[in-house]
Formats: sequence, structure tokens, C-alpha cells
Amino acid sequence: MYSDVVLGVLAYHRFFAFLLFVPPVLGLLFLFFSRNFPYLIRRIRLLTPLYAFLIASVAFTGIVYTAILQIFNVWVIYMILLFIFLVIGEVKRYKKQRIIASYDKELQAQFIFWAKRKYMLDIIFLCLLYFLLQLNKNNLLF
Repeated sequence: MYSDVVLGVLAYHRFFAFLLFVPPVLGLLFLFFSRNFPYLIRRIRLLTPLYAFLIASVAFTGIVYTAILQIFNVWVIYMILLFIFLVIGEVKRYKKQRIIASYDKELQAQFIFWAKRKYMLDIIFLCLLYFLLQLNKNNLLF
């Protein structure tokens, strides 16, 4: 059986992975229900450090967990790919958000459309990985 250290790291990893759903969901809510663009940007800027912290926490606890158990399989590769996707998407979102002036309505509309797609893809890929891992836990895949 696993030691308390391994179970503790796994508990932290699952906790942070569950919380990783919160910033994209809040971002989507802000994008769908905010009509004032400067107010929307202020709200999304508040999510940026939280999202970065959660992504880093999940990555760190995942690295520690895989190092302790000395495992590297297809699921770890999927998690690494999801991590890269989330980080690149968040950096792109931040860069697109920074260059928009408060008076440029066309760029604002493009940013809102792009950010909605980005946050929806984040949620879809997180859910997909979660459900695939649950199926694998029950030995229904691979």
C-alpha cells in the first residue's frame, strides 16, 4: 500500500486539479454577463494570478507524485500536454487583452469571442481528461 506522503501528495494534486475548473468557469460567467468592457477586464485580471497559481500547483504536485512513484505513462503525457495548452492559452489571452484600448469596440468584440472559446476549450479539455482518467481507473480504457 502507499505511504502517507504519497497519499498526501495525491490529495493535494486532486484538490488543486478540482479547483482548476474555477477560473475558466468564472471567466466565462464574466464574459457572458458583463456589458462594460473595462469592468470585464478588471475582473478577468483578478483571475489571472489565481489561474496561474492553480496551474503551477497542479503541475508541481503532479511532478512530485510521478517522481515518488516513478511512473511515466500515457496519462502523464496527456496531463503534460494539457498543462502546456493551458499555459500557452493563458499567455495568449493576457497578450491579447493588454493591447486593447478601451475605445476600440471591434477589438473588444474579437477579444471577448476569442476568450469565450479559450475558456470553453479549457473546461472541455479538463473535463475530458478527468472522465478519461475515471474510465481508466475502472479499467475500461487501455
